[in-house]
Amino acid sequence: MEIKSALREQFTLAQAGNPTGKALTLNQVQASVALAQFAEVSLFNLLAKNNVLLEANSLSVQVLKNQALEFKPKSTLGTGALGKWRITETETIAWNAPIVAVEGISAYESEMMPVDLAAIKGAKAADQFQKTFERTGFKLIENTIIKQGGTQKIQKDLSQLQPLEIYNELVGQATKLLKTVKPEQGIDLLRRDQIVIMVEPLLFDKLAIAGLLGNRAAQTLEEGQYGIQYVGGYKIVSNPYLTKFDAIVSVNFAAFGAQSIIKMTYGPLDNLSADLGFYFEGKMAHAVLYKDLLVGFTKESNLNAAYKENEYVELPEGAKQLKDGN
Repeated sequence: MEIKSALREQFTLAQAGNPTGKALTLNQVQASVALAQFAEVSLFNLLAKNNVLLEANSLSVQVLKNQALEFKPKSTLGTGALGKWRITETETIAWNAPIVAVEGISAYESEMMPVDLAAIKGAKAADQFQKTFERTGFKLIENTIIKQGGTQKIQKDLSQLQPLEIYNELVGQATKLLKTVKPEQGIDLLRRDQIVIMVEPLLFDKLAIAGLLGNRAAQTLEEGQYGIQYVGGYKIVSNPYLTKFDAIVSVNFAAFGAQSIIKMTYGPLDNLSADLGFYFEGKMAHAVLYKDLLVGFTKESNLNAAYKENEYVELPEGAKQLKDGN
């Protein structure tokens, strides 16, 4: 079900029994039901699939990272002394400050059915919110790689390489990651299905046209940024949210991301005016849990690791924010 239809369904439920002239409002649960599909196609969430959420409250979310068990020779009868089930410290990730959008409704628009207009406005707001979630998350990923430096930040202009050379660079780094052994983090080699390669769209198309992505290049181009393909047995996706790096090689548990729609309302927005409007409020949280499992390729030599640190990134760098009246 597309997002507009899902929102219309939820606003229709909200309208049932709602007195005429009162605002239509979706609570957090209703909005989450409608927007669940965004989590399924989120590129950032491809790096955040295999971590355990312990608790979520209004201030933060808590995530668990499992550690490895310790094996040793049996020297006593029975089970022997119990060892401590070792886990890292629980990661507590604070929600960022909520962001809001308020839009007035024109006289022409107000002639539409309330649930239809609410769904249209809600779908647009949700789409922009999702893109902000993606851009903010990948800004954090890129800044983390810059700060880590060393062999995790590879200065190489992939756009100048031939497709097979790009293939060799990406698959080579993925295979190095495959051999990771970090007992203190519970990692004893990785599986190919845990590794994710993300490349900027032009590189993705270059590999697809050369026939290096599985055997379905035509389908790859048609599906665009959400078309998951494979290169050398590793998952690869086109990622338009990369700005400082042309490609990133990582794992599907390197990060954590969460979104929460606090409120969606259409109708009179206060008791002092009959003016109609649409109000959207949401918040999000991002974190990198395994900083040393990120590798990036960049053509730039002087990167700023503090780029928009602790800020939302709503639009691509260089794009101008709309002003009231425009």
